[in-house]
Amino acid sequence: MTKEAQEKLKQDLEQLKQLEQKTIKKVTEDIEALHFNTAISALMTYVNNLSEIPPEYLKKEYYETLVVLLAPFAPHISEEMWHTFLKHKNLVSLQKWPKYNEKMISDNTTTIIVQVNGKVRATFKAKKGENQKVLEDKAKELVKKYLVGKKVKKTIFVADRLVNFVI
Repeated sequence: MTKEAQEKLKQDLEQLKQLEQKTIKKVTEDIEALHFNTAISALMTYVNNLSEIPPEYLKKEYYETLVVLLAPFAPHISEEMWHTFLKHKNLVSLQKWPKYNEKMISDNTTTIIVQVNGKVRATFKAKKGENQKVLEDKAKELVKKYLVGKKVKKTIFVADRLVNFVI
């Protein structure tokens, strides 16, 4: 596996862990509020993201969490998956409900919009609170074809949101 592929896999696994925590929170709150459709929708989103990562890189805990969250909606198939695929002897219905980690739910990234003369030319993800100079350099790299041979008169920067180059 190449270094880039390893880095992407690491990022994908971090995002999956964060999504798992958000899914636990969403399903828990939706069941309490009797919003079953949106709870199932959150589970479907989680399953779709699980399926994008090769199974050999996923921990068993991801599947266990999924089956426990699915159990109130599909108890029979959940018990079958719990015993057949996850090889547990006890009942899934007797498992403790998963708890979410509040720190993992908070999203520490933001999407930066890059504009040239007020027109959106690119976007990219960055850490919240990232240094203005770093963001401007990344933005210039993304829109360099629009800036070639032109002098930037002014740079408008809105923290965690926007970099606009006026030429």
